[in-house]
Amino acid sequence: MSELHTLVGTMVIVLNLIAGLGLALTPNRPQAQRWFGYVALLGFGSLALQLALGADLWTRGLRPSSSPLGEIHVAGPALAFLLYLLALTAGRRGNARLTTTAAALATAAVALISYGIGEMG
Repeated sequence: MSELHTLVGTMVIVLNLIAGLGLALTPNRPQAQRWFGYVALLGFGSLALQLALGADLWTRGLRPSSSPLGEIHVAGPALAFLLYLLALTAGRRGNARLTTTAAALATAAVALISYGIGEMG
């Protein structure tokens, strides 16, 4: 189960990095933005799966670390998930590309930090 958690964590980083950079670098291409938007949704879905797998590991007593870094490893992705939800709902009223780009890049950064903490574990 821990290996699956690591694999999905890698997916979260890669998908959100592709989506964030793709949306940032194609501001005037609607077709490309649509596809990178789909990649962002896959990144959001993989983050949700990552949180579910992490919660399962947590309930089994497999915590990443007893230090404060362990709390960051858990709280960071949860906050990134809430940021993504905010971006998906706020994007309907404002600039959807900008909010999704920011959420995807922030999620990739948080996931990378969390991945590092988990590997140090």
